[in-house]
Amino acid sequence: MRDDVVCVASRIREALAADDLDAASAAFLSLNADLAAERGLVRGVLAITEPEPTGSKTWDSALAALVAYRLAEEGVPLPPWVHGEDRRMARARALPLGSPAIAARRESGIADVPAEFVAHGVLVSRDLLDRAASAAMATGLEDERG
Repeated sequence: MRDDVVCVASRIREALAADDLDAASAAFLSLNADLAAERGLVRGVLAITEPEPTGSKTWDSALAALVAYRLAEEGVPLPPWVHGEDRRMARARALPLGSPAIAARRESGIADVPAEFVAHGVLVSRDLLDRAASAAMATGLEDERG
């Protein structure tokens, strides 16, 4: 079962309240993998309902950017909440992803930021998003094989 954006935003909010950047990052990358794993309108179903704020405009903007990025890949219409001004940073900044390994990969590919992320003022490399989604899918296949 895949978590929708509402569930993930709640997990990010809880992680940020506990000052647990790794958990917030894991939740974000989990949504990335879940959206990437689905096709067509199922992606839209995971993102249709507007999530409550996470308590961080950066993370709220990142969620909107991720939804816009993954839905655009499939030509799925964007939910209206993605376009909200409260989900756009005035000045672009890197998403503070947690672990050193994630941060290192983020820094190595920062020039490769999808347009949807640039539009929301959040810098995350396409390479990081695609590698994280591929790794999650590979792990899921291994888990299914037992």
